[in-house]
Amino acid sequence: MLNLLKNLHWRLTMLGAIALFAVACGSDATTEPAVVVTTEPAVVVTTEVPMVITSTPATTIRVTTTSAAPTTTEEAPDVQTVVFTEAIPRKLWGDPDFEVNAEASSGLAVVFTTDGGCSIAGNTVSVVDVGECQITASQEGSREWLPASSTVTFDIDRAEPTINFQDRTLTFKRPFRVALWADTDPKLPLKYSIVAFDDSSGSAADCDIVGSDLVVIPDPENPGIPRLPTTCRVKVEAKTTSDNYKQPAVVEATVRISIPSHSIVIVPPFPPEPSADTTTIELTILDEDSNSFWIEAQVLGGRCQLEEQVAQPAPPSPLGTIAYTIVVKLPELPHDDGETCTIEASGRPQDHIRDGREGDSDSLTFELRP
Repeated sequence: MLNLLKNLHWRLTMLGAIALFAVACGSDATTEPAVVVTTEPAVVVTTEVPMVITSTPATTIRVTTTSAAPTTTEEAPDVQTVVFTEAIPRKLWGDPDFEVNAEASSGLAVVFTTDGGCSIAGNTVSVVDVGECQITASQEGSREWLPASSTVTFDIDRAEPTINFQDRTLTFKRPFRVALWADTDPKLPLKYSIVAFDDSSGSAADCDIVGSDLVVIPDPENPGIPRLPTTCRVKVEAKTTSDNYKQPAVVEATVRISIPSHSIVIVPPFPPEPSADTTTIELTILDEDSNSFWIEAQVLGGRCQLEEQVAQPAPPSPLGTIAYTIVVKLPELPHDDGETCTIEASGRPQDHIRDGREGDSDSLTFELRP
C-alpha cells in the first residue's frame, strides 16, 4: 500500500502486460474504490486530494513524484509622490534662514538634503554662498509604498550691503570710551579709523580707536584726564572682501563727546596701577556742574586712607569743567596680591534746595601692586 500526499503529481510505470489497480479518493480509503483495468505500459495519475492506490501483488509499480511550487500572492507597492508645498524665490547672500516643507502622498515623513550654496538642519535652510542651491525632499518608501523624491532649485545672488553710521552727540563717564554703532544688512565685519579735520582741530589729537570702541585720549599736560568735551571724526568700512557681496561704500560720521551735566567723575590714577614704592596718589574729580556746593570723598573698601575728605580745587582745567583733587594714602608694603582700594566722591549742587536736583557720585576701584 502506498499513501500519497496532496498536491503531488504521480507517474506510475507498470511493468507487465496488465495492471489492475483501484483508486479511492478522499481523506481516507473507506469509500468504495474505483477499479481501473488497463493494458497501458504506463499510467500517469495527477491528484489534488489524498488517494490510495492498490495493485495486484504480481504487478510491479514504479512511482516518481514532483512537488508543485507553492504559490503566494503579494500586492505590489503603490507609487507615491513628494511635493513641495511652497515655491522658493531667489535669495540674496546674507538673507535670514527660512523653512521648507514638503508632503508625501503616502502621508509618510520626508527628509531633506541640500547641494550647492546652502545647508539644511531639519527643514531650516541657511544661505551659505552665492550660486545655485538644490533642496531634495525624499521619502524612503515602505512595504506598501515605493520610494519617491522631489527637488527644487533656486539661485543665490550677491548681496549689496550698505553701512549705516550717523553723527551723534554723546555724554558718558569713565572709562571715557564708547562702543561704536555702525551696522550693515547683511552683517559684515567692520573696521573703524579716526579722520583728522581739515583744520587739524580735535579728532585725531583727542580720539583713538581700540577694537570697535571710540576712546578719548588723555590730555598730555594732565595725565589720566581726558580732553572733554571733544569732537571725533570716525570712518567705517568693510573689514573684509568676498565674492558673496559687493563692497559697500565707506561712511564717515562726527561724534561729539562730553561728560554728562551735573555729574561727578573720578579720573583713574596715572599710571592706572600705582608702583610698589608709591605712598600717595592724587585722584582728579571732574565736576561738570559749575554750581556744585561741595565735593566729598570717602574710602569704600581697602586699606587706603584720605588726607582730607573734602576735595580741593585743582588748577584751572582745559576741559571746560571744574576739577578737584583728592590725595589717597596707600597702605604700607607689602601689599597683598590683588589688593584694591575703592574711593567714592559725591557732590551736591548749590541750588538743589531750589530746584530739587540731587547730587551725583562716582566711585573708582584701583589695584595695588604687591
